[in-house]
Amino acid sequence: MRKLAFFAAIVVLIVGGINIKSTIHKYNSKVDNESIESLNRLVSNFNMIEEDGKSIIEVASEMKAIKNFSEDVFDSNEVLEALTLLSSYGEVQYAYVANQNNTLLSVPNLELPSDYQVSNQRWFSDAIETTDVIFTYVFTDATSNDRVMTVTKALNDDTVVSMSYSLGKLDDLIMTLDSIQVYTPSGNAIASFTTNVPMPVNLYEFNSNVYETNKYKYYLAQTKLSKHYLVYGIDKALKNKLLISSVIQRFIVFLILSMGSFVSVRLLVK
Repeated sequence: MRKLAFFAAIVVLIVGGINIKSTIHKYNSKVDNESIESLNRLVSNFNMIEEDGKSIIEVASEMKAIKNFSEDVFDSNEVLEALTLLSSYGEVQYAYVANQNNTLLSVPNLELPSDYQVSNQRWFSDAIETTDVIFTYVFTDATSNDRVMTVTKALNDDTVVSMSYSLGKLDDLIMTLDSIQVYTPSGNAIASFTTNVPMPVNLYEFNSNVYETNKYKYYLAQTKLSKHYLVYGIDKALKNKLLISSVIQRFIVFLILSMGSFVSVRLLVK
């Protein structure tokens, strides 16, 4: 009869082990799902900001004063009025037009160094090479300290209309996340939004948009228009502390149940 009691105790421990294993799997799946959902929500908001920026710059490119600037038959005051209207959109911090002759008009007025060459600027040269709207790298504006990106569109092979567009709408969402790193379409790290998790990481190490180390786990997604990569990192070890606590509690419960089963069977078979 002792063997029967011992067998009952072992069965309870096996059931407990299965339950604990299931708990670990469910917890890890929950963390993955929540992380992917958070990253997708960020990407979705990023996409909406880019769509807004694209719409605004396309409207600007159709303004009569801006078109006149591209045809080199413009009135500076009319161009500045058009740029003022463009900059009145809540997220637009700077609006400007420029051409290969190094003529640049902006609202607010930009104080540029004497050796500044429009044609050497990435936002200008990249736009000239395509008819599409161009999104340049995310950076921190020196004046406002806001994170912005430059949205640019070529009017012809000589002239570009552009604006610095704020990413402020992302701030509230970003504050709920552990760590976000932005990468260029070519994979270069350009901006960190939070620093709780070590960044940057090598995008080539991702497998199915996931990369993990012993302590950290990273999730990868790409924006729709600018093709920037966003990486969301979590402190896996910190999150596992809750899991370890739950596993220990369950182990103790099943250990007690196993001992109770052993004693109960011994008493029943007497």
